Amino acid sequence: SFIKIFMATALVSDFKFLSDKACDSAEEFSTLYYNTYDKQRHLLQKLYTDMSSVVWNGNGYHGLTSINDLFINLPVTSHELSTLDCQPISSVACPDRTSILLVCEGAVKYGNEKQRKYFTQKFILMDVNGTWKIANDCFRFID
Repeated sequence: SFIKIFMATALVSDFKFLSDKACDSAEEFSTLYYNTYDKQRHLLQKLYTDMSSVVWNGNGYHGLTSINDLFINLPVTSHELSTLDCQPISSVACPDRTSILLVCEGAVKYGNEKQRKYFTQKFILMDVNGTWKIANDCFRFID
């Protein structure tokens, strides 16, 4: 019927709009995140919340203090992204707030190491009062 077609068209249109907004936000966020990581790491904790979790190469960290200790103790870094993918997370999965799944891949150089290490990193971002915050972060080297 007309109503079913209209509803289906509206859902596709809404998803397209949400996907476009998610991609714009993800590009902006990833630039902020990796620039902060490489140049002002002490400010990186501002992108997380007290309830955030990080899994860094299989090691779990929860809360700002634990996450900040992880990042502060890593050597100087230089990240280079090669791939970025994102999608909005359905309101069925996250009913209380707008959320995005962001997947990044690239290479990172630590300290004086000559070789870059390839990595993949997945974020679940959530809107907290108009600002994207990291709810979950999963980083893994690619061998």
